[in-house]
Amino acid sequence: MKRFTKKLIFSRLISNFFVSIFVTFSLSMIFLSEFEEAEINEELIKVTVLIGGLLSIFVYIVLTIYSIFYYKTSAYELTEKEIICRRGFIFKKKSIIEYKKIHAISSKQNIIDKIFKISTLKIDSGSTNTAHLAEIQIIEKEEVVTKLINRIKAIQNDQFYEESSIITENKEIEIKNIYNFNSKLKVIYSLLNSMGSFIIFFVMLAISVAIIIVLHLTSRLDLPMSIFYLILAVLAYLVISALNFGIAMLTSILKYYNFKLYRDNNNIEINYGLINITKNTFKYDRIKAIRIEQGIFKRIFGYVTVKIEVIGYTELSKDENNRQQVGVLIPLCKKSDVNKILNEFLPNYIPLEKQFGSKMFKPYYSLGTLLSIIIFLVISLISFVFINYYSSTTNAFITVLVLGLLCLLILGIMFIEWRLEYKNQGLAIDNNKITIYKGGFTKQIIVIYKKHIIGIDSETTHYRMKKGICSYRIHFKTNSFTNTIFVKCLNKIDGDRLLQLRIY
Repeated sequence: MKRFTKKLIFSRLISNFFVSIFVTFSLSMIFLSEFEEAEINEELIKVTVLIGGLLSIFVYIVLTIYSIFYYKTSAYELTEKEIICRRGFIFKKKSIIEYKKIHAISSKQNIIDKIFKISTLKIDSGSTNTAHLAEIQIIEKEEVVTKLINRIKAIQNDQFYEESSIITENKEIEIKNIYNFNSKLKVIYSLLNSMGSFIIFFVMLAISVAIIIVLHLTSRLDLPMSIFYLILAVLAYLVISALNFGIAMLTSILKYYNFKLYRDNNNIEINYGLINITKNTFKYDRIKAIRIEQGIFKRIFGYVTVKIEVIGYTELSKDENNRQQVGVLIPLCKKSDVNKILNEFLPNYIPLEKQFGSKMFKPYYSLGTLLSIIIFLVISLISFVFINYYSSTTNAFITVLVLGLLCLLILGIMFIEWRLEYKNQGLAIDNNKITIYKGGFTKQIIVIYKKHIIGIDSETTHYRMKKGICSYRIHFKTNSFTNTIFVKCLNKIDGDRLLQLRIY
């Protein structure tokens, strides 16, 4: 078996340095926070720095020793039928995956890896129990990782592979890039993601302005000071909004830098990233579903985000154990362009037009309304009794009035959410696939192929049964925690067509 590249150790020497500094700094701050401000003096700071420095050196040495042993005990081998990988020092792990069972291949590279020209090759078997983690992880030089990917592709496609063959930049240019996430789309993407924050900041600005006006009218602030505070509030709103947009813009650039979407026969590649570079490869027939998503602001301006469900391909996250369970396909595009892009890339996953929708509105709101009213009554009663006891009856009534208006506002928002969910809910079925429409403020269109459905459950109540109404749970093969979709309150005659899609 071949060991991982030695450059792994040099890369870890740098990353371990930053980890040790971060750990030491965090522990030092926790230690100092235990003292009162008056107790913190120059002597205490010197002792903290000394202990922190020694602790940092100790952590760095431990991590470095672990990295060296990790390198010495980790290796891999590509046989004629399978890939074997052994890695780990304290917790040893040996993984074996047959080529025919590979669902997704990805190579990932952070900024330190880029310096040493190494990549981490991740190979996933398609097990939903470990969908957030790749069974095989190989750390090698960039060119070696490229050769490994080429070799695996060739074996999967029953093609002859030459050891010297490498996908070069020229070949990537020859393959047509189906989607271009250009600067204009990045700006719109950042604006749409910031829109919710803009509204929250604007509400805070309106409240601040109202308070300043009330203080002025009650003669607690003179006119010059009122104008000064108004200007200050507006400037604060503009600065915070600009910073919020700037962060959103920087995030979109770093995350989706040089976003490329390729299809080469049955192979699909999705590449993106600046600091964390990720290159994902999987086969067309490994796709389980696509999701077309629209938040409230995307719906207003006519934009969508398209995500794809492939076991082993999930969005990049700092926490490997808590990654989102769907991967990005199209970060942002006009709603009118979705079918055109999918026709070039995934023609079999173009959504069907909605054929039938939800037939009963009551189940969307009855329980939520009852709970909201009960909570409101309890809070109002407690508030009235408490304030009336410690203050005047007038103040108690004003408090209850404010709570009532707040409750009405929340109920109004909830009612709009329920109404949108009821209106959006729907289904379309043909011989090969189903298209599910669902969501309230965030609308989703989910396309699933018949062959990936593993079970469908129907559920109803005695009352709904009399009305001919039934709800359905659709189970399909995909990443863990996202393999069930609930469709509410369909006409039983229409919904029972779903049951005919079950494969035993």
